[in-house]
Amino acid sequence: MKEAEVTMQKVFVGPDNKVVLSCPACAKSKSVDVTKYFSSDGPVNLTYRFKCEKCDCGHRDCETCVREKCSLGHRNTVRLERRKHVRKETRLNGTFQTGKARPKEVVVLDISRHGARFELSPLLDLLPGSPGLLDFRLDDQKATPVLKEGKVLRVSNNQAVFLFKEVESYSAADKAIGFYLLK
Repeated sequence: MKEAEVTMQKVFVGPDNKVVLSCPACAKSKSVDVTKYFSSDGPVNLTYRFKCEKCDCGHRDCETCVREKCSLGHRNTVRLERRKHVRKETRLNGTFQTGKARPKEVVVLDISRHGARFELSPLLDLLPGSPGLLDFRLDDQKATPVLKEGKVLRVSNNQAVFLFKEVESYSAADKAIGFYLLK
């Protein structure tokens, strides 16, 4: 594969520090321990070559080929995600309200079952721990309304991370969020 054809996808690390890596050509997969890649904080990009019975690298002497120097084969790059819950990137318009103040317009940038990250404009005076109410609609077929109570976890520049108060309420919004994350 040529360098320009390398693809990037997220893979989620399981509790046993293993991920499932797939061959980009034939979709055959295998489970790999990635513990050695977590010596630093933050996201980790892992580039690997996948060699399986159906997809050898093309060299006649593939068994003796030095994999790190092999220019053939099926190469892929993934981002290792250590999150406990899947997070989906979005651009959903909504409002955020603290206390008795008027709701302010926000854009929900990503969402998970446990919270959301949103962009504020203009910047609200939010502090970590501030209680609030986040109101938005999913961009699913039903435009499902979501109204979640919770607290601000972090504020950085013009973005805030909001942690939902209830996540296992079995409300229509929680169910819709669950299905939304699967798409």
